[in-house]
This record gives sequence, structure tokens and C-alpha cells, in this order.
Amino acid sequence: MLPAFYTSCSELVSKWDTVITAEEGSCELDVWPELQNLTGDVISRTAFGSSFEEGRRIFQLQTEQAELAIQAIQSVYIPGSRFLPTKRNTRMKEIDKEVRVLLTDIIHKREQATKVGESTNGDLLGQETTSTLLVWTMVVLSMHPEWQVLAREEVLQIFEHRAPDFDELTHLKIVPMILFEVLRLYPPLVLLTRRTDKEMKLGKIILPAERFRKGVSNATKNQVSFFPFGWGPRICIGQNFAMVEAKMALTMILQHFSFELSPTYAHAPWTVITIQPQYGAQIILLSVILWAVKVLYIIWWTPKKLERALRKQGIEGPPFKLFFGNIKENFGMAKEARSKPMNLSHNIAPRILPFALQTVEKYGKLSVIWYGAVPRVTIMEPDLIRDVLSNKFGHFPKVKPIPLVRFIATGLANYEGEQWAKHRRILNPAFNQEKLKRMLPAFYTSCSKLVSKWDTLITAKEGSCELDIWPELQNLTGDAISRTAFGSSFEEGRRIFQLQTEQAELAIQAIQSVYIPGYRFLPTKRNIKMKETVKEIQALVTDIVYKREHAIKAGEASNGDILGLMMESNFKEIKENNGSKKLGMSLHEIIEECKLFYFVGQETTSTLLVWTMVVLSMHPEWQVLAREEVLQIVGRRAPEFDELTHLKIVPMILYEVLRLYPPIVSITRRTYKEMKLGKIILPAGVQVALPTLLIHHDREIWGEDVDEFNPERFRNGVSMATKNQVSFLPFGWGPRICLGQNFAMVEAKMALTMILQHFSFELSPTYAHAPFTVVTIQPQHGAQIILRKL
Repeated sequence: MLPAFYTSCSELVSKWDTVITAEEGSCELDVWPELQNLTGDVISRTAFGSSFEEGRRIFQLQTEQAELAIQAIQSVYIPGSRFLPTKRNTRMKEIDKEVRVLLTDIIHKREQATKVGESTNGDLLGQETTSTLLVWTMVVLSMHPEWQVLAREEVLQIFEHRAPDFDELTHLKIVPMILFEVLRLYPPLVLLTRRTDKEMKLGKIILPAERFRKGVSNATKNQVSFFPFGWGPRICIGQNFAMVEAKMALTMILQHFSFELSPTYAHAPWTVITIQPQYGAQIILLSVILWAVKVLYIIWWTPKKLERALRKQGIEGPPFKLFFGNIKENFGMAKEARSKPMNLSHNIAPRILPFALQTVEKYGKLSVIWYGAVPRVTIMEPDLIRDVLSNKFGHFPKVKPIPLVRFIATGLANYEGEQWAKHRRILNPAFNQEKLKRMLPAFYTSCSKLVSKWDTLITAKEGSCELDIWPELQNLTGDAISRTAFGSSFEEGRRIFQLQTEQAELAIQAIQSVYIPGYRFLPTKRNIKMKETVKEIQALVTDIVYKREHAIKAGEASNGDILGLMMESNFKEIKENNGSKKLGMSLHEIIEECKLFYFVGQETTSTLLVWTMVVLSMHPEWQVLAREEVLQIVGRRAPEFDELTHLKIVPMILYEVLRLYPPIVSITRRTYKEMKLGKIILPAGVQVALPTLLIHHDREIWGEDVDEFNPERFRNGVSMATKNQVSFLPFGWGPRICLGQNFAMVEAKMALTMILQHFSFELSPTYAHAPFTVVTIQPQHGAQIILRKL
């Protein structure tokens, strides 16, 4: 049977190799369904001589049957209940009939003299036992990389990179030790049951303390205390089959790949007959063989080829330099710019994007900068921006973040294709206008807390006080996103915000460094800290989501918050597709979306509000106009949704602040194949940069007053201000425009309205104007404002 094992394992290795090559040396993969497919293919080949494709329906049906059987086992057994025409009983009988028909057909074709009833159970055991053993082995070896190294050293010493043969598999020592230990920790079956027909005496059981270096007998001291396959005359007849298959698969995986747990992995063993990973087994795979060759290909040959292709079309820029590209100059100029504050001016590009600005001024608006070995072509022409962001056929997908940056959050912002479409469809209902109206009380509560706090401070200071409003507004938007997204107070989420802010700073450091495939595996201080942080964030968010899931299943009504609306929409999507969970979001995916809400929901609005207060302090005449409008429409009472929509000057001010101080300074896309863009042809492997900050400060688009604060330009709306050009991108543009833009604008209007109702404000003499980027544009030294009570 070994050739059949080898064929199935080779197909798996080849598939993973292809995925890793496409992902530039590493990829994240849920290995649980992959290993189920592998063991299904093996059992099909060895049991029936057919491929897994021919037996796919049998395995789908038996998995469904197993889930129904678990439900039956967990229910109270009533004699005769199986004859009742319940939904579960009916479905189990339908499945049994279909499985028998499928197996009968295979058996008749092979002309085997095997009864159908004797064949139906072997398939499930053959697949389930080995797939669960392999998935937990990969999880455990990811948790204990020192054992993964030992196992790989043994495999390479015995087999090198050739196909394993049977005798060599029997010479392995460390691999079977690992498999036995995994079987001890994660046995396929959690319980063996027997019954007594008469009174029986049982002796005392003593548990072993040693392990498997000298075999099972020595580990158990010849006691019956290790029975992953049962024990005695009824021990599983397929135990040797399972062990040989597992050795073959693990050997070939170790020959070709190293692996570690993804930050998105949630450890949740549960039983569906066997012990399985409830939310999948997300593993990051790295090719062992291709690594060195691929690095050379990435860092030299490919960049030089791309540089020649771009220069032929007149796309110039600073020359490519080995390893670093232009990162050193870029980082050096940014460091110098941040070393001192700037004048009170809105011309912030020289401080935030000095190298990009210098490149555009020297080489033109169609130029190139090298980020390590990757060319990033700058595009500032509105028509070309439209073509890139229209992305009708996915030709300009988002740049894949380096693995360390994925630790912040994945979710909708990083998905492509069908996965993006599915998530967008499920999330859309949570952000429509009617749902936003229901969130207004939460916004009001958060803003009232801030106003009350500032009121108290001013009263204590006899009419005015100096305050750094930056952390205050971060807390405000953190509280608002907690209430609206999760129905919890900011205090409950404070630790998440602290951790994600820290994670964002580490991510910026990673982005500004040269990306070397596999570097994240090194135990550097930054890598270790990022992994520790992501585990803590994951645990905190997971706890919130689990509690909500239990509440919904218990029939509790939704709070009208985003998490509740998202989960309800998800359950509806699954229900409308006949209960197919593949067409909905998994709990793991919901957790990732929540992490994204926390991060984006707080960052975007807090930066918009802080720069709005700074700018209105610099331009008090607009502060007066905005306050007059607020008092005229809303008065001193709590703002209502319809009143907020009638404001004109306030949104004009917010739009102008978003133009001058956009949350994100640049939007990047990439080409996965040769693409024609206007008159130029971009080869595959090029990144496209749409520098939002530079586009928003482009004189040719906005006029001579481009660096001045002039909300009047938005009096007749964004379309008129931009002359219907794609040149205003604070939330992106096109099909992938930020889903939460209306959420952010309603929150900002509410907060600014209530601040203007209660306070006047001006810049403190201690304020130093120093915008800089930590994912979003933030005030480097805080935002010291003098508040006065009205």
C-alpha cells in the first residue's frame, strides 16, 4: 500500500509547494481540511483503488452522519425514539441509504464479495483517525518547534529528500515517539465503553509517568493505560495502517516544510466522534528547499528585470540597491523630519512623506521607489487612480501584508475575491443608515462622558484648563467603538486598545524594514513581543465573541450593536444556504473582523477629531461659524440623527480636515500579471502607490490654495469639489471603499457637535505641530488645547 500512500502525500506536498511559491516563500493555511482530504484520498486508493474525488460524497455524508450521531449520543436515550419521524432520524436514514448505494456501486464495479454493511464504517475510521492524528501532530510540533527540528533532522538523515520506503520508515525513532505522545494527549476517541452482564471486580489502575523513548510497553510499565486504538482482542485492526500512513505523511511534510501556528489559530479541541480542531488549524508553512534559491531570485534577479521594464517606459526613480532598495534613504529622511516640530502649517507632506515627495518632485508624478526588492510605482493622475481602484475584475488586488503585520488584524480589509465578497455581503447590513440611527444613543453616551469630564476639569480650574486632547479623543472613540461594536464599555476593552496601539508601532517598524522571507521565525525581541501581544488580543476578543454567541443561541435579543448584527446576518446567510457553514463566516473569521473593528474604528475617528480640533484652533473664525450652526439647528439638547444630517458647515470642515490630514497617507495595490494602465504597461510583481496625502495636496487638482484650510471648497459636496475626478480618498474609493465611512462620519459629527455646544478652544503655547504616521497620521507630541466652558 506504500505507493498509494506516497502518491496521496505527493499530491498534498505539490499543492502546498505551489501555494507557497505563489505567496513568495510562505503561506497561511488551514491544514485541517487539507489533511482530511489527504487521508480520504489515501483510504480511497488503498481500500477501493479510487481517488478521493470519487469518494468525496461518501466522506461528506459520513461527516454529517457523525455530527448527527454525536447529537443523538448527547441526548437522553428513549427506547424506540429512533422510529419517530423526527428531522434528525429522517436525515440519518437518508444518509445511510445514500452511503450504501454509493458503496454498493463501488463494490459491484470491483466485483468484491464484501457486504455493504461491513464496508460503511471502515471509510470513516480510516479517514478520521489518521487525519486527527496528523492535524494535532502539526499543531503540537508548531507549539514545540524544538521537537519539529529534531524530527526533521532524523527524517533528512535517513531519507534526505528521496521518497520514503517501508524499511526506512521502521527505522524512525523520534517520529513514532512524537506520534505516540500526540495520541496520548489527543486520542482519537475520548472514551471506550463496555457493559457488564454480571457483577465484575476491577483492580486498581496506576497511571504512567514516563514517555515513549523505549517504546509503549516501557512507557506504560506494561500497564493497560495507553489505548488510542483500543486494547486486547478487539484492538483496532487498522492501527498499523494508520501509523504507517501517519509516518509517511509526517515524513514528507517535514522533508519539504517548516511550520508554525498562525496568530489566527484558536486552540479548541472538540469531539465529533474523534477529537478535532473546532475552528480549524491555521498553520504558517515555509518551504525548506526553495528558501535560499528564492531569496536570491527575489532580492536581485527579479528587481533588475523589473527596473529595466519600467525604465523602457520612462518610469524613473532612485536606482535599485541590493537588499534595501531605497529604504535606508526613505527611513533616514523620515527620521530627520520627525526630529523637530514644523511651523503651524497644513503643508505636512515634507514631514510625513519626505522621500516620496522628493521623488515626485525630481522624477515626476509617474515615478518609482524601491521598497527592498519590490518596485512601487507612484500614480497621481485621477483617471489612472480610477482605473486602479475600480478593480472590476480584481486586476489590482491589495498588497499582501508581510506576515508580522497580519498580527494586527486580517478581516475584510485584507481579503480578495469570493472571500471578500462573502464578508462584505454579511457585514453590509450592520452599517446601513437605519442601523446607524440605532447606534446614536451609544455615540451620545460616550460623548456625554467626555463632555462631563472636561466640564469637571474646567470648573476645578476656574473657567479654563489646558489639556492634551489626543489621549482623551482616543479614549472617546475607543469607548464608542466598544459600545457600538460590542455593547461593552471602554474599560472592558482598554487592554485591547493598549495592545493594538503597541502592535501598530511594532508593525510600522516591520514595514520600514527589508522583508526577508522566514525572518519572522527568528526569535528577535520584536517578533517575540508581537506574537505575545497577538495571543493576548486574540484571547480578549475571543472571550467577547464566545459570550455573544452563547447569548444568541440562548435566544437573547440583539443589542443592536455591530457584533450582534454581524452574527445575526451570518446566521441568516447560513440558513438561507441550507445550513452550509462554508457560505457563512466561521467563528474565527468573526473574531478577526472584531479585531479589525477595534483597530480601524478607533484610529480613523480619533485622528479625524484631533486634527479637526487643532485646525479649528488655528482658524477660530471657522470654529465660530460651526458653533453658530450647531446652536441654530441642535441648540443645547442632545443631537438627533436627522439634525446631524442637516448640518452643512460641520461636514464641510470634516471633509477639509480629511483632505489636509487623511487617516492613511497612501493606498497600495499590486499586479499579479502584466497590466495596461493608461499608456503604460506594468509587469507582474509591481506595487502601485496612490499617495493619498500627495494627491490631496496636489496644486493641479485643488488649486493654488491647496495647503490652506478652506472648507468652502466642499460647500456643494465632494463631487463638485473634485470636479468629478477621483482625487479625494480619505476612505478609499470604488467597490472596496471603507465599509465604516458613514459610521466614522456620524460619530465625528456627534462628537464635534457636542464639543462645540459646551466649549470653545484654542491652541496652547506648549503645542508643537508635529504630524507623523503610526498607521494613521497622529500628533507626535500630543495636542495641547486650552478649553473654555461656554
